[in-house]
Amino acid sequence: MKAITRIIVCLIIIGAGLYAYVKLYTPPAYDFNRAMENGDVVTRGKDQYNVEKLDKFVENFKNGKKDNIVITAYTEEGDAIIYRIEYDGKQIKHTSDTSRDKFSSNRSLLKRTTKFDNIQVNDTTRYTQYNLVKGDKVEIMFTKFKKLS
Repeated sequence: MKAITRIIVCLIIIGAGLYAYVKLYTPPAYDFNRAMENGDVVTRGKDQYNVEKLDKFVENFKNGKKDNIVITAYTEEGDAIIYRIEYDGKQIKHTSDTSRDKFSSNRSLLKRTTKFDNIQVNDTTRYTQYNLVKGDKVEIMFTKFKKLS
């Protein structure tokens, strides 16, 4: 009987610990309305919002003016993936946060920060692609699709 009581107590302690861990390390929801209220560049399905802020960020970068931008992309399930891009006048810091994506393929890299030196803008008839560049490493920051007439 003592063994069963000990097992039950251990299971309760483990369960409480897991509950506390999930509560502490699960970030709050970041829904579409909140992203729009915060002025993020938002992409949800085929829809894109506040994309003009990308051009302003690139302009500030070219002029050596400090700036930051938040890009929020929503998965098909509605989970937010948040990209924070900060320019401090010298270097670009790009942080990707997939902690709200329940189906993230790599749970060990929930938040990742990379530094870049330049922004490359590729303009085509169908889209404008904004890339972050460091040496020969290029990472796509955002693709702005153009409306075809």
